[in-house]
Amino acid sequence: MKPLVSIVVTARNDNHGGDLLNRMRMFLHSLQQQCTRNKLSAELILVEWNPVVGKPTLAEALDWPTPDEWFSIRIVTVPTFVHRRFLYADALPLYQMIAKNVGIRRAHGEYILATNIDILFSEELVQWMASGNMQRDAEYRVDRFDVDMPVPSVIDSQQLLEQCQQNLLRHHQRNGSRNLRTGDWMEIFPEEGQIPRERLHTNGCGDFALTHRDNWFKTRGYPELDTFSLHIDSLWCFQAHFSGAKEVFLEPPQAIFHLEHTGGWTPEVEKSGSLYQNLEKRKIPRISTQLCNGFMFRMTRLHEQVVFNEADWGMINIPLPEQELTSTRAVTTQKTVAPIRKTTADPIRLSLVIVNRNDDHGGNLLLRTRTFLDTWRMVAEAEQLRSEIVMVEWNPPPDRARLKEEIGWKNSEWVDLRIVTVENAIHNMLENSQRIPLYQMIGKNVGIRRARGEWVLATCVDVLFNRPLVKLLRDAKLDPNAFYRMDRYDISQPAIPDVLALDERFAFCEEHLIRRHTIGKTYHTENGEEIARLSKDLNFDTEQLLRSGENLPLHTNACGDFTLLHRKSWQLLRGYPEVPLWSIYIDGLLLHAALGKGLRQVVLSDPLRMYHIEHRGSWSVDASEEKTPVRLQYERQYAPWCQALLQPGAPDVNPVDWGWQSIELPELTLQ
Repeated sequence: MKPLVSIVVTARNDNHGGDLLNRMRMFLHSLQQQCTRNKLSAELILVEWNPVVGKPTLAEALDWPTPDEWFSIRIVTVPTFVHRRFLYADALPLYQMIAKNVGIRRAHGEYILATNIDILFSEELVQWMASGNMQRDAEYRVDRFDVDMPVPSVIDSQQLLEQCQQNLLRHHQRNGSRNLRTGDWMEIFPEEGQIPRERLHTNGCGDFALTHRDNWFKTRGYPELDTFSLHIDSLWCFQAHFSGAKEVFLEPPQAIFHLEHTGGWTPEVEKSGSLYQNLEKRKIPRISTQLCNGFMFRMTRLHEQVVFNEADWGMINIPLPEQELTSTRAVTTQKTVAPIRKTTADPIRLSLVIVNRNDDHGGNLLLRTRTFLDTWRMVAEAEQLRSEIVMVEWNPPPDRARLKEEIGWKNSEWVDLRIVTVENAIHNMLENSQRIPLYQMIGKNVGIRRARGEWVLATCVDVLFNRPLVKLLRDAKLDPNAFYRMDRYDISQPAIPDVLALDERFAFCEEHLIRRHTIGKTYHTENGEEIARLSKDLNFDTEQLLRSGENLPLHTNACGDFTLLHRKSWQLLRGYPEVPLWSIYIDGLLLHAALGKGLRQVVLSDPLRMYHIEHRGSWSVDASEEKTPVRLQYERQYAPWCQALLQPGAPDVNPVDWGWQSIELPELTLQ
């Protein structure tokens, strides 16, 4: 059944403020007991923001109460790569109010309460929420009492509330905060008449904001600002009030109790200025009191809210991972990915990963894509190599058909095609998204992370691989501790006739060779003299070919078209660096990272060949600096980064959820 109240909180397993898990334990168990005892139909939505690398998730780390008919628990995760979109991601590991918006936007309850994980509710307050007296046109506020008490060994909500009463520290009221031990008073408002704004109860409002879901949607949630959370909760109170949800104050004993901890705002911290000094030291911006008052003055004067967010507030267009707690520790993940179709019992030897979108990049894109797909299917069937193609469709153009409708593919006994889609909303989160419509290397990571093959080849949609290469990939004992590279041969024609049989296609490529990209150099061909004709002998010595590339310089030339590693080695490297820039040089960084991690390079040689179909906009056709979007600069960024990656103990290029593994992206297996 639809819950009456959705209770939204956010956290991460970083021990913020000290003893975090124990404070959360008190909050969770007390809330569950109170909802069940008072028959308050409620769901708890915990938004775990930017999970801490190397630590258990909150689902794993916490001693959870058992859900029942009155109390359910959902966990929504905002992965690290989503967090990285924000300007101050390094200094500010949790964007509290944006995280709450994520939970609010996904809440099922008729009323939604935004609160925090170190809050206990008075019994009278829970009884009132369960009474059915809440009104749709109200926004409810309460006083907050700070308590300083030891953590009990047994969690009982009634005993906890008794201890709260015995360990009161401060009382936060509408006009100010009083220290109950020293008697000190901190005024919230200046003297009467000196400030022309509504005197709403904003003191401690981030710990309790309750209103009907319609009012959250009218305001579009908390302002989603790339700043520290100070004052953002107060701005929302004014938004709610002037959008029609008038403030209603619930007097004590209806109240909340806040478990004291370090690192938060208190009147004493405000007086010392230490919080602001810390923010300035970390270069984290905040909304000043003056700016906050300015917005409040405006809303008071005009009697209407200021809307800060767009219609997609709360990251509603992003398919964030969600879990539902079904017992004390068993967590079930909601799946949205289509089931995997099994075509054969044979394991997949090789996964080819490509990135594409239906934008006709370079001209004849769909034709080049079909040529790549059809030729691979033909050669894999001829050499009987069990493989799959993982195509990542990135940021599909809204005015064009999806790739599945254009390519006309049918799976065979030896080849499956899977399409993983990265929708526009996810692409638009990334920096420079308006200038770069496709992030090729991040897209490849998406496919690599989801590949099922023992070996994974990162390549492109306009290359063909000849039969000797496919035969080697099928038969050779490849080294899991190596990364494989090869030269790229460019052909002058923008299309290969689709009527040609398999061997005729490779002969066509040989007849139109114009370039060879090898280690450190690119050779141009005239009249077929520079590059020898392909040997017809397919019974070559594979072991000799595998030895041919040892002790050579790094083969970074056109490495984005062919980089082959064992799946475990991709996991070791964490894929390509996920930087929101044009793809040039990023593929080269991967090779330096591989060498730095102890993998050895093997360069595959003739008669193994990869052919590249010529098109506009490719690196080999037009590499001018002026026509490229934002990119890594060779001397200032790329070269120093390469040197750093070769050093012992070099940091990983990506977090553990590289390839957006935490995101449930739409996936389709073509039949």
